[in-house]
Amino acid sequence: MRKKHSGGFTLVEVSVSMAILAIAMGATISIFLMVFNLFGHGASENEVKQLGDDIYRHLSRRLTYCTHLQVLPQDSDIPHAYASEYTVDADTGHLSYKTGDDPAYDFYGDEWYKKCKVQLLVTARADGRVELQVQVLQDGKVAYRTASTIELINITLAGTAPEGVLDTPLTDPYLILDDTEIISDKVKTPVPSQMKEYVLTAFSDFQKDKAEYNAMAWNDPRKAQKKQEIMDKYGVSNVASFSNDQMRDYVRSTYYGGTWPDIDLGLERFSVENTNKLNPYVKGDLKDIAPLELQFHAANVPGTNDPDKMSIVIYAVQKGPANSNNHSMWRPLVVYDPYDSYWYAPFPTTGGTKLGTYKDANVATPRPDDKAYYDNLTELWNPLK
Repeated sequence: MRKKHSGGFTLVEVSVSMAILAIAMGATISIFLMVFNLFGHGASENEVKQLGDDIYRHLSRRLTYCTHLQVLPQDSDIPHAYASEYTVDADTGHLSYKTGDDPAYDFYGDEWYKKCKVQLLVTARADGRVELQVQVLQDGKVAYRTASTIELINITLAGTAPEGVLDTPLTDPYLILDDTEIISDKVKTPVPSQMKEYVLTAFSDFQKDKAEYNAMAWNDPRKAQKKQEIMDKYGVSNVASFSNDQMRDYVRSTYYGGTWPDIDLGLERFSVENTNKLNPYVKGDLKDIAPLELQFHAANVPGTNDPDKMSIVIYAVQKGPANSNNHSMWRPLVVYDPYDSYWYAPFPTTGGTKLGTYKDANVATPRPDDKAYYDNLTELWNPLK
């Protein structure tokens, strides 16, 4: 009689168990590899983006404040007139830089590129601007690009234009520039239309960044980094908002090196003996309030976030003695009228009935969306012609 075995497993049971275990391990490894690849792909994208953004920020900063600029194709025979030279090396695809008689060198170093290459697309315009696009190529394909139009502040203020090939797109040209001469201390009144363009560009850029952030899935590993980038770039503490003060600070630091230029408007013409008849927020004669600080006040038209429909008042306020960011309680000393292109100063009178207030002293956030606002203003203030 055969004995029954009460312990151990049969060969069939062992085989089935091992098959189930193999399937479970295969599924686990697949999930692990998928997650690993997802984070690896995200890290690679971040490295590519950082490379493109770093090159763009560096070049745009040099271009914004340069005092002379040549934009030439690499095969051009035109002599290079200035000390600093940037281009992209045709062999390595890396940003190359040289100054003076020194040999050119890889600006970031080979390790920084992670086997990527960059490409510059540049159009220098006769109106004092440069369209700059930076592309990062990975395995011969464009993995990231960033671009904008850069205002050449010092070149514009000097009344000159870029040199070389103008109004023609160039790929990987020579950017030959000089920024040793200081022109910013010669600044008088910045062109108000340029200031308005800076404001609209800042607001539009913020809206694009915010839209990109909102479009990301809640569990996207890049979402936290994008939030931090927006907060750092615009100085905001909330990705959903971009206040007047933050926009003003962003424009001032991005386009004016951190400090508004002083404005000389010839205000001595508006001096009167009895200062009590002037704008009550002006202390002393108008001729004594310089230096001024250019600022703006932007307010959205109700019900829209369209930057083309924003209200922007450009004006000048008196700097406080210990606070260069003084807003003077939002009381402008001179206001720019975009309809007739004049600056207006308070109207000195002997009767004291026309005090040059901000249309209505009780209106903290005016919405000058129509010509009537400025018509009212110009009835009370004198144009600086």
